[in-house]
Amino acid sequence: SDAGAMDPAALRALGYGGRRGRPPPWLWHDSFAPLHPVATDDCVFDDEPGQTYDAFLAMGRRAPNERGTGRHKLEPNRRTVDLLAVGDVDESTVDALQELLAAYLALPVRVMPTRLSLRMEGTTKGAKAKRATAASAVDATRGLEFPLRTGTTTSDTSARLGIEVFALFDVLVEYVATDAAAVIALVGAPLVEETDGAGHFSEVMGRACGDRVACVEVPASCRRGCPAPPSAVLRALLCTCAHETLHTLGLDHCTHHRCAMNAVAPADEEDWLFLCPTSLRKLLLVLAESEAGPAPGGGIVRAASGSKVDRDARDGARAVARYAALEEALRNRRLRTDAHWVARKARAVAQAAAGAE
Repeated sequence: SDAGAMDPAALRALGYGGRRGRPPPWLWHDSFAPLHPVATDDCVFDDEPGQTYDAFLAMGRRAPNERGTGRHKLEPNRRTVDLLAVGDVDESTVDALQELLAAYLALPVRVMPTRLSLRMEGTTKGAKAKRATAASAVDATRGLEFPLRTGTTTSDTSARLGIEVFALFDVLVEYVATDAAAVIALVGAPLVEETDGAGHFSEVMGRACGDRVACVEVPASCRRGCPAPPSAVLRALLCTCAHETLHTLGLDHCTHHRCAMNAVAPADEEDWLFLCPTSLRKLLLVLAESEAGPAPGGGIVRAASGSKVDRDARDGARAVARYAALEEALRNRRLRTDAHWVARKARAVAQAAAGAE
């Protein structure tokens, strides 16, 4: 049989089990098990327990701070994700990511009219990349230039110079609009992060911080003048953009199932594009908060009201609508294998819901 019960620890991470009962059939049914493989040890960090739904819920009760113990809640007038092109990034790549991310997040995604150019003086690859290099981000429209820190990663055979992500974050926070949930920078240059405070750097494909900003490296095949990005490259970019954007919304790593929010992907496998049930439930809470009105007395945004049955029904409808939009966007961008997974999941949800009636 394809059916398989969820592990008790995973069920608790989802926010169910014991006196809380079973999750609604659109969120988890034992027939979903083949579509949600269990996470292997090489998907998680050894010292990271993973974020449960209850922990995510508790984060929403605290204001964000530098320790990461709170999260920014979306509001009806602040629920748009902005994409900001930085450096040599082709418009076709930005347009494709706009369509795919809007369907993936079930939130509005817009491309910012501003484009920052990069100035990097020196060599960015090869043995000579070890030389100090001056870099800056230039906003020609506003007549601004922001200095950037750089760092070099080294291996036995080569060196790679890139932009240090936290220096870039200091620039990105200047571009967070009042109606924006987050700003995601698509960067046409290598990205690095200092690992020890002593000038040692590692490569990063993407990084997010608690100030509602994130950055993702766009590979050379997606730079200006290149053909439309190959499907495999676009898929990898979508995985990274989705992961980092969800971090800006407060979602942290998942440890029970394969998920877009796993800390790492196994070396011999593709990134997992889809959300596990726990991460999906967190996203649905974010969407409910973004559509809710102010609480009596003002000041605090409350999640959608009503009975638990009503809330579950609304979340189930959101999930089904998200699957439909995501399947269409994936097919539009020729990511057919992923579109097929979404279609299978949507059918499984419909069958489980029908069986529960």
